[in-house]
Amino acid sequence: MSVKTQPLLNWNQQVTVLREQYNIEVESPKSAIYTLKKYSYETLVDGYKQTFKKDQHSEKFIPGITIETLGVLQMLENRLSSELLQALLSIEKNIKSLFQYELAKKFGVQQNNYLRIDHYNANTCAQKRHLARLFHITQQKKHISQTLEDFQQQGNFPPWVLVNEMTFGQFQHWYAASPVSIREAVANGFCNDSNQKITLPFFEQALRFFLDFRNALAHGELIGQLCAKETITQSQLQAFYPEKLLPSCKQRQTKHTESDFYILFLLFGLFLKQSEKQIFKDQVLNLLRIFDSLLPINEEPMRRLLGNIPENMIERVEQIL
Repeated sequence: MSVKTQPLLNWNQQVTVLREQYNIEVESPKSAIYTLKKYSYETLVDGYKQTFKKDQHSEKFIPGITIETLGVLQMLENRLSSELLQALLSIEKNIKSLFQYELAKKFGVQQNNYLRIDHYNANTCAQKRHLARLFHITQQKKHISQTLEDFQQQGNFPPWVLVNEMTFGQFQHWYAASPVSIREAVANGFCNDSNQKITLPFFEQALRFFLDFRNALAHGELIGQLCAKETITQSQLQAFYPEKLLPSCKQRQTKHTESDFYILFLLFGLFLKQSEKQIFKDQVLNLLRIFDSLLPINEEPMRRLLGNIPENMIERVEQIL
């Protein structure tokens, strides 16, 4: 079946389509065109259609939505996504730092020793292939950082150098193949105020959850479309949070796991260090209050836009972080 190609519409024609086809209002043609040039028709209309459409069988937006408002929401989403990504990077650096220390403590700092395959759980072809890529990083000659080049000349890559030269996804394969004693020591490096221990299975699930969000955010996905392949259950979170802060059972039973975005905040409350947590909290609360000033975040459209958050999100974030 062939796909019908849409004709190119000039800026004024796009504004007409906004009004007539989608019921999106404009404050002025000039500001509407400025907004479309900045964020694109596809990003604003197709991106927010599911959030603001009048009903399931209509493509028209609910009354009162302007294209300029959608532009401001996109700007705020970009800022919020940036804060989320920065929090994930902070956790990633913390995990890598703990890992390289535990690895060096157990196997030393010489690459010919700590990269020996018999130190690792390489029972499958995939695991062996991932470990082989570690050796490849130490041998590659093109498109490498100055740091790698310097250590290549010295003939050895200490683990704290190698770990910083790989993506979070590559690192997770290295971590997953490592001895249990190292993985447990890294997990134990994350404690919380209640002194409730983060178990190794929960820690490793959280890492995969973080990776899913990190990849999606880095590729610019809208917050309302974010979800994780990994499932974090309500019973796992009960060990750390009171019932009133947990996502409802109804949320967790939906097939698209709409509460994943909120669960990300619950995990941040466990994994971020206090100084980073406070900065992140201040920035996020400020953004949520701006969102709320545009359209109430306790109402269904904005809750959908923000990843199907529960009600009273501002109060919840204040308690979580």
